[in-house]
Amino acid sequence: MLIYVTGSIGGGKGEVVNYLAEKYGMKHYSFRQFFADELVRRGLPVDRPHMIDLADELRVTHGSGYVVRELTEQTRREGGNAVLESIRNLGEVEYLKAQPDSVLLAVDAPVEMRYERNKLRGTTLDPQSFEDFLRDEKREMENTDPWRNNIAKAITLADYTYQNTGTLEDLHAWIDSIAPALSLTPLTSNLRFLWKQSIKKKKNQQSFHSLNAREAFRMQDVD
Repeated sequence: MLIYVTGSIGGGKGEVVNYLAEKYGMKHYSFRQFFADELVRRGLPVDRPHMIDLADELRVTHGSGYVVRELTEQTRREGGNAVLESIRNLGEVEYLKAQPDSVLLAVDAPVEMRYERNKLRGTTLDPQSFEDFLRDEKREMENTDPWRNNIAKAITLADYTYQNTGTLEDLHAWIDSIAPALSLTPLTSNLRFLWKQSIKKKKNQQSFHSLNAREAFRMQDVD
């Protein structure tokens, strides 16, 4: 099973990914990490404007479904259930809809609530003022150009959509409620322990990367 995740900025995509990985043992493949690694390779700042520009460049050069195609092919090679985030344009949606055993989840919330969440997480990739937040929101949510991000449209095409206005427990309960339809089985306590050990090992390996790469990896789960 391949689960793709879309949603507005600060809507809770990272929490969906974290829960699917921890409770159901799904492997996580991050678009943000894909872009962060490429920016580090080019010697560019790892921030949201540069990520958006890079995403636009790659889509124009290789097609609008380029990144999702690359990550999906990686999941096929490595095997197992996987969650990929985050879907942002119609080319990506078109690609994933053609994949067998795949589903698109979407999370959203009122803009003021999402801005407050972003302030709390306080990463360097997030806009600092409400005006900056609205600017990024406008840039990513709607576009007439098919090569650029159109998250609002992607949300409307999701198989399951959740208005994330409640607690974290509410979000987890929603995921649990759709898990049977997705043929997901929770990990046993032993397997969950092994999963946590593997995550700890993975994070320790980040000490060999540059500071920007480590920071980008740390932030990939909170979009």
